[in-house]
Amino acid sequence: MKIDKLESYKILVPFLGQALGADYEVALQKVSEGDFRIVAIANGHISGRKVGAPLTDFALQLIKEKKYLEHDFIVGYSGKSKSGERLRSSTFFIKDGSEILGMLCINHDCSKILDITNSLLSLVQEPQLTLAESYSNTDDPTKYIETFPESIADLINSAAGIDLSNNPVKLSSDDNKRIVKVLEQKGIFQLKGAVSEVAVALKISEATLYRYLKNI
Repeated sequence: MKIDKLESYKILVPFLGQALGADYEVALQKVSEGDFRIVAIANGHISGRKVGAPLTDFALQLIKEKKYLEHDFIVGYSGKSKSGERLRSSTFFIKDGSEILGMLCINHDCSKILDITNSLLSLVQEPQLTLAESYSNTDDPTKYIETFPESIADLINSAAGIDLSNNPVKLSSDDNKRIVKVLEQKGIFQLKGAVSEVAVALKISEATLYRYLKNI
C-alpha cells in the first residue's frame, strides 16, 4: 500500500520540473524504516543529486521531530547548493493518516533573481540582498539552512559540521561523543548503515559508537 501510494506521486516530478523550469529542482523522497532516499528527481543539476541520494539532515530532523504531525507542508525555508547558490526550499509531507510515507520537495535556485535585484538596488544605493530576506517564511518552524548531500558520507560531514573524510587527525573521545550527539539529534542514525559509516568516519569501532549512543 505504501509503495503504491508513493508511486502515484512519481509522475508529478517530471511534470513539475518541466512546468516550473530549469531553476526548480523537484525531488520525491521515500520515507520508511531505515530507507530514506530520493526515488525520483527532476533538474537534479541544482543540488547535484541523483536517484538513490539520501535525505538531507534537515529532512531527517523534521521526521525525527515528527513535524509532519503539526504541518502538511513547510514552505519558504533557505537552502544552499554545493556551489553556494541560495535556494528557496519547500516540502510537502505525503502521509497516510498520522504515518509519513514520503516527501515532495521543491528547491528554487533564486540566484538569478538575487543578481538582478542586487544590480537594481545598487543603482539606488539601497542595501543588497533584501530579496533574500523576503524569501524567508515567518511561519517556518526553523531558521535552518538546508544543504544537499549526494551520499551518506556527505550527509554525515554536513551534519557534523566537519569534513571527517579528509581529516587526518584522530579526534579525541570528547570530540567523538560531541559529534555522535549532534548526529543523533539530527536523526542521522535513522538511516540504514549510518552506524557503520559514522564509525569509519570517526575511526572508532561500532561497539564504541553504540556505547556513546547508549549514554546519550
